[in-house]
Amino acid sequence: MFCMNCGASNQDGDAFCLNCGAPLAASQAMPQQQVQPQPQPQPQAAPMQPTASLAQPAKQYEKGCAGQAWTEVRASENWAGKVLLLGLISFVPILNFVVVGYALRWGAKAARGNHSLLPKSFFGDGAFATGFFQWVFMLIADIIMLVFAVILGFIPILGSIVSVVLMFFVAMFADLCAVRIGMSGKLGPAFHWGDVGRAAGRKFGSLFASVFFPTLIIGIIATVIWALFYGMEFALFYGYYYDVLNYGWSAVEMWDAATLALILALALIPTYLSYVLLAVADLVCYRALAIWVERCAPDWNADYRLADTVAPSPAPMYAAPAPQWQQQPMQQPVQQQPVQQQQPVQQPVQQPVQQQPAPAPAPQEYGEETCVLAAPLDEDNETSVLGGLEMTSSVALVRVNGQRMVINHFPAVIGKGNTADVRISDNPAISRSHARISKVPGGYAIEDLGSTNKTFIAGSAIEPGRTFMLTNGAEIKLGNEELRVELF
Repeated sequence: MFCMNCGASNQDGDAFCLNCGAPLAASQAMPQQQVQPQPQPQPQAAPMQPTASLAQPAKQYEKGCAGQAWTEVRASENWAGKVLLLGLISFVPILNFVVVGYALRWGAKAARGNHSLLPKSFFGDGAFATGFFQWVFMLIADIIMLVFAVILGFIPILGSIVSVVLMFFVAMFADLCAVRIGMSGKLGPAFHWGDVGRAAGRKFGSLFASVFFPTLIIGIIATVIWALFYGMEFALFYGYYYDVLNYGWSAVEMWDAATLALILALALIPTYLSYVLLAVADLVCYRALAIWVERCAPDWNADYRLADTVAPSPAPMYAAPAPQWQQQPMQQPVQQQPVQQQQPVQQPVQQPVQQQPAPAPAPQEYGEETCVLAAPLDEDNETSVLGGLEMTSSVALVRVNGQRMVINHFPAVIGKGNTADVRISDNPAISRSHARISKVPGGYAIEDLGSTNKTFIAGSAIEPGRTFMLTNGAEIKLGNEELRVELF
């Protein structure tokens, strides 16, 4: 206890101060920490963390790559019937390329964010060529695996174990390379092994599960089917097989036609079911690998070498509503305007500009910006030809500061990197390869290339790999960089 008179310390329970004799009361027992108040936390310390980055936390997925792939296969209309037809096509020696190509082309769409269901046609979208390229690449991979297996075969026991493990990992690596064939429709991107190796090291466990578990499950089912059918066949026709072993193949002549047909059916059914299971394995594995690419290697979409040369697969497109822009007509030098286009002074100012004939873009001047090379339109308003090349319309991106960037070749990558086609180097929120504008049937589309700060259209973020249609006057944002789209 502390004395309120002199401040001396006394023992608890004392009635008077031992120093000055003043009476002590229970209310005078003041802990030392109440004499000196505790320092209050400083609220200014919280904003010390950097807040410039707009990066979002890593997205959590409800299902793994293989589980999501199997869900998308089963969600397709009449998926079982399509798989059974793929099994029949596999019986034809040349058309079996279509089965693998169909699985690759459909599966690879998920790498670009297009999670559409199984297409109805088996022979479209370059399926045969893609399957043939996959067969060529897998043949090369098999030769490499065979060479390593022969070398490891000289090591007893351990060499055989290492050989089996190595063959699985080489096959997994080759399947991931095959996804690049499905994305591009070309054989060359499959040999970019450095890019594939760097991507595989990011989340190897997820990549391993995407291939191992579907292969294991389907392999077990196939083994059970083969054991069941051949066990049944052996049990039913043991006597016939005994005759063949004792009397040779001449004993077959004594069999009746029904017996031969039943033996042949029991041999073909498991073979057909194996082809069906192999088609399911191709669909699930290649789709799972493409989903893994979408989640773990979205930068593959920014690789120009993986541009789809067969037919750009339009993802679900979204036409952004055009904002109410008060678009100003392009200012032109007075001396370049035709005299007959000048309006009389008494004409009302509020007359819509759209009623005037639009001037040809050739005589316009934009100062330091890149101009579009175009020829004047003829009387039929048709596209003119210069130097044997047909001129097409272009896209312009207008920044808030008025800078106008014209794009006349596609696809065009927008970013701050030195390799970007449209370079915006004065905004650190823009990635090196931020977004890409491509020419698609019906107009132009934009897609995000896995940027850090996202791409927005009409206020909504674009998932990497998904493409969205651009309309005249649409507002887009690259990070915090606002741009207005002009189509002309």
